[in-house]
Amino acid sequence: MTDRVFVIEPTDAVYRRRIETRPSAGVVAAAMEDFVHHFALRLHHEAGVVTAVDVAAERTPWSTCPDGARALASLVGTGLTEVGGVRQWIGSRSVQCVHTTDLAVIAAAAAVRGSARDHEVRMWDIGAPERTITMSIDGVEWATWVIGAEGIVDDPRSGRFAGRPLDARSFSAWIAELSADDREAAAIMRRASTIGLGRGLDMDVWTDATQGGNPVDSCHSYRPEIVHLARRNRGTARATDAEPPGTPVPPATAWVSLGTDR
Repeated sequence: MTDRVFVIEPTDAVYRRRIETRPSAGVVAAAMEDFVHHFALRLHHEAGVVTAVDVAAERTPWSTCPDGARALASLVGTGLTEVGGVRQWIGSRSVQCVHTTDLAVIAAAAAVRGSARDHEVRMWDIGAPERTITMSIDGVEWATWVIGAEGIVDDPRSGRFAGRPLDARSFSAWIAELSADDREAAAIMRRASTIGLGRGLDMDVWTDATQGGNPVDSCHSYRPEIVHLARRNRGTARATDAEPPGTPVPPATAWVSLGTDR
């Protein structure tokens, strides 16, 4: 397969990603929504261990995304404090949907913390040499980064992230220095900073995922053996940047139960 190189054309569009977590007795409801995704899950737990997961893939860019989301069944029997060790419970990131994995990690942290939380990310200047991305937690600004080709060029809010690289290995090393809450926020922000570039692409001109990128190990739909089967779900992108905050709850018919020990 020939490597594809994409040029993100400058756009005035704003990318928005919102994540909500709502813990209650024995279960955490969590949802994530952005331009091309809307996933929700209910993580059931007892005595500090995951007993079941319900997942709803409401809007997905590719036909194969729900299959990757169902890999969350591997969480059953995992301790809540161990969910963050993705490679331990999933075996390989490539067999699951990276976005639902991220959401499960955030939900497990909410279960341990016991309190609700909203993360809201917005990104501007998509396609420009430098783009600006900001994160608010429960309506309060947590960080604003100016991102260039080498990483975080500036952090005008606090200055503590300026100069930090965003490649996977370096990023993992420096966020290890942060508190648990700041690690969570930084991880959400970094994911949004790359996924959000798609706001400047017209994905509906593609037929399948072979036209949308090169095979990678971090996404179920882009696995070499899956990528040609992943058909584009045209018409599912939704411009959430101009809409009121809030991630809608999927209808009852949308949920798929993974595990029965609840």
